[in-house]
Amino acid sequence: MDHTLAHKWLENDVIKKNLAISYDYWLEDTGIPMTLEEFINQYLENAQYLGGIFSPYLNINDHGY
Repeated sequence: MDHTLAHKWLENDVIKKNLAISYDYWLEDTGIPMTLEEFINQYLENAQYLGGIFSPYLNINDHGY
C-alpha cells in the first residue's frame, strides 16, 4: 500500500493487532466479503474520523505505541 499512514501503521504491532481483530469481526458480523487490503484502505481513508491510535495526527513514536 502506497500510503504514508500505512507505513506508520505497519511499524506498530498494536495497530496491526487491532486491524486484524476488527477485520475478523467485520467478516463474522456482516458476512460482507471484503479483502483485508480493502478493509485497511477504508481505515486509511477515514483515519481522521477514527481518532485514537489510528489518528493521522498522532506521532506514534512520541507516545510509546
